[in-house]
Amino acid sequence: MEHLFGIPVRAQRLVLIERAKHHDVDAMVDIDVTDDDEDLITEHVSIVEKPSVEEYQRLASFEIRNGDHFLCFEQVSLRDATPQQRNDKEYVLSILEQTSGDEFTFASEELRADPEVLAAAIANRSNDHHPLVNAHSNLRWDRSLIIAAIRATFPNEVLFDAYSCRVSILSDADKLACEHLFGDREVMMEAIRVDKYGCLSYASDNLKADRDFVFEALQKGASLESIGPDNLLFDDRELVLRGLQNGHENDFLCLPDHLQADRELAEFALAHVDYVQIVSSVFFCLPEELRMDGELAVRVVQRPGTTLEERKQVAKEVYECVVGEAARRYVASALGAMCNEGQ
Repeated sequence: MEHLFGIPVRAQRLVLIERAKHHDVDAMVDIDVTDDDEDLITEHVSIVEKPSVEEYQRLASFEIRNGDHFLCFEQVSLRDATPQQRNDKEYVLSILEQTSGDEFTFASEELRADPEVLAAAIANRSNDHHPLVNAHSNLRWDRSLIIAAIRATFPNEVLFDAYSCRVSILSDADKLACEHLFGDREVMMEAIRVDKYGCLSYASDNLKADRDFVFEALQKGASLESIGPDNLLFDDRELVLRGLQNGHENDFLCLPDHLQADRELAEFALAHVDYVQIVSSVFFCLPEELRMDGELAVRVVQRPGTTLEERKQVAKEVYECVVGEAARRYVASALGAMCNEGQ
């Protein structure tokens, strides 16, 4: 180590060679750091500046005697790389894998047109940077790449990247390509298949108005809320019931007022949402005439398949949402008897 990298033997146990997000002593998860060690760490840590791929691999092969691997807090960035490094595909890929897809912005124009490099950037992106925006225009809307990215990473993030392209100052051709992507039935259904939460919201208006498409999306677990509040498909009772069956918290609350007042739909929704976490909040949002129904409140609490302890937890929350003295007395009596029977 001293011969190869000029690091004294006394400091070698503190050599840092695996890149991490933050330069922070507390990040040394594999080394027990005591108060007495902090000054030593601060004064004697040796860092290899901008190691090449070969140097990194060689450093990574070293271990200290107790079996712990060396660590590294160095944040290597393409921002500070030479033009040659920014155009070195192996080096750029290693940076994207060790840091995040944000570094894609600083890759050479040639590599920003490389499908493999863009795929790595998408797979390692952060919430604040969208690789598709910085991709070469010839690659940005490559359908096969986008489908591959959807399958390899979080589809919501890929679609959000595409949406960011649409709202960014890009060419008319880019915006048209983005609209075409969101209207592509196969692409959108694949996104919903991989990640049922939220992806349907990115679909084009035409797809959201397509009964067969929406019904298939709901069968895959998508949310009714994602099709928008004024969608005419809410008039399709079979479709609404299929959506409510998925048990998403806001699906019943996104329905038009006349459907929220529908007793059958309300009971169906209450029977499918998460019992402990959500059922009382959905009951609270029911129209007042339904919350005046004491028998409905009791049926909500005594849902089949729930334990007595769960019912006791939910009973108080539901009782507080009941409207009207007569209904509250009925609910209190019924639920009190339920609790007494369990003792």
